[in-house]
Amino acid sequence: MEYESAFKIFRSLVLLAVALFIIFESPSLINISLGYLSANIFALILVLIFFHFKIYSLKLDFNISIWKKFLKLSWPIGLAAIFGAIFINADSVILGYFNLIVENGWYGAARRTVAIIIIPSSLVSMSFYPVLSQLFLESKAKMQKVWNYYLGSMIIFALPVTFGGVVVASKIIDFIYGQNFSPATLIFQILIFIAGINFVYSAYSIMLIVSRHQEKYLFINMTAALMNVILNFVLISLYGPYGAAVAAVITYIILFFMAVVLLQKFSIITTFNIYLFRVLILSVIATAIMLISISLPIIQSLNAIFLVSFGICIYFIVFSGLYKAFQKKWKFPRLILFKYD
Repeated sequence: MEYESAFKIFRSLVLLAVALFIIFESPSLINISLGYLSANIFALILVLIFFHFKIYSLKLDFNISIWKKFLKLSWPIGLAAIFGAIFINADSVILGYFNLIVENGWYGAARRTVAIIIIPSSLVSMSFYPVLSQLFLESKAKMQKVWNYYLGSMIIFALPVTFGGVVVASKIIDFIYGQNFSPATLIFQILIFIAGINFVYSAYSIMLIVSRHQEKYLFINMTAALMNVILNFVLISLYGPYGAAVAAVITYIILFFMAVVLLQKFSIITTFNIYLFRVLILSVIATAIMLISISLPIIQSLNAIFLVSFGICIYFIVFSGLYKAFQKKWKFPRLILFKYD
């Protein structure tokens, strides 16, 4: 996984370098597209070379039985990824369909900022996925323990990210894009709820896959894609980019509740328990104190980076203090996130 992470970072840096070069030297949509294609081909070649010499020697071969085995396991996830791409990109496409070009720029700015905020969710999920997959076959008790750590970690991040993002939205948009993008602030305040939902939803969706319910994961994504396209056409025609943001949030709410219901029905673990409820209570209290702190006029006058950093520090100081205060009474494990013994 460390190699995978390194190559993903490298690919992103190559894409950034190529995009910047084209923007300054020969800007056009065709050149940008060709640049993305070239950068990905280059990254793929390097990955194949590294894999061949470091992991396992590559050779051309075709084994029908192996193809059948892995296609049988992976086709629902592959189709789910396609439907996922539909509801992730449908909003921008439909905004373009309605000729809302400038508004699409505001929407894209807010959406990309939220996408960056969601990155920690993906990193944490990548860390827990292999362990959960292994324990699914070995020990229900140990898998329940790891699940508690996993979902607890997601809850700890979700609340401050969501409500803190609403409070500091104008500072973030102004800092990154400038005052010309001020209409993107409200869009960001709506879309930031996607980040909070995604933190928790990712835990449930991955657990569906771990529990060998790929078809149900596909069904969730297919339903969400259909609903998203319908909602976008209706809400964008009425409210423009703000309607697109609301459609995205509703889509993620649908995703989340379907995943919760299906996992609760078919999983071999308890998906929400007293430990997670207590973590949620502590996170709510710490988030409330953080919001009060960053809403003070003297704090609001700070630069966006300092404001966000201050809020993060306040939240984790309060949360860790509460956690330690209730550790013995509520039988909490040591406060070490993302670690499994």
